[in-house]
Amino acid sequence: MIRNLTIVAVASFVLCVGCFAGAFALGGRDLIEHGWTIPSDWNVEVNDDNDTIHVGPGHQTAEERETTTRQIAWKGGDSLQVDVPAEVIFTQAAPGAGAGVKITGPKRLVDRVMIEDGRISLKGDGDYDGTNSLKINGHGVQVLGGEDRLSIEVTAPAVRSFTLNGSGDLYLKAYDQPDLRLEINGSGAIDAQGKAGKVDLQVSGSGEADLRSLDTGDAQVVVSGSGEAHVAPHGAAEVELAGSGDVYLTSKPTVLTSNVAGSGEVHQDW
Repeated sequence: MIRNLTIVAVASFVLCVGCFAGAFALGGRDLIEHGWTIPSDWNVEVNDDNDTIHVGPGHQTAEERETTTRQIAWKGGDSLQVDVPAEVIFTQAAPGAGAGVKITGPKRLVDRVMIEDGRISLKGDGDYDGTNSLKINGHGVQVLGGEDRLSIEVTAPAVRSFTLNGSGDLYLKAYDQPDLRLEINGSGAIDAQGKAGKVDLQVSGSGEADLRSLDTGDAQVVVSGSGEAHVAPHGAAEVELAGSGDVYLTSKPTVLTSNVAGSGEVHQDW
């Protein structure tokens, strides 16, 4: 049933785009100049009983639209896993300092965020009901991010391993550890600033890692899929590529070992 609904949803979306294109052609100069946006409070309702999909205005209460901030207690640890499509900002605390998590966003989502054993996730079924808007103008069709995006600030002194699952964004600030392990699964993005003696980076899917501002000693980089990585190693660099991904080395390593399977490339950008 879910597979059938997915097919119906995709087909409906294609049909929708076709209708929008027709309306756009008929609308002429006014659409080109002013554009047209499907409101972000519209939603998609799927009726599993009769396999129907309805697109129309949503119904959010004032409480659901309310933005709030919440603190979550965390003892800290050496690993952090993000399973929420949010903007996560990690700042390394001084040695011996405490850890903490601050969440900002719509109350209905903030109340569901939890952290357990270093894993940030949503309570309940795990669905993320953020909103987006679809805009059509002279530049084409654009999907715009809604105002329902979560922002999560994490502070801890000794995290050395980060895993980002899904489509979130992870920023590492003032990082300073002898070693750092980063893993991206999906279309997420990681941006790191600071320094690390040794970096182990793994990207699976279409994710991106920007480590140009991370002073790196040795680096081991593995990209599977169409992902992209920018790394600045000063020591030895080992790169493995499988698929159509790209790895950009922005500083010259002392030794470079690469293994490429597919159409991917290792770019020497120093």
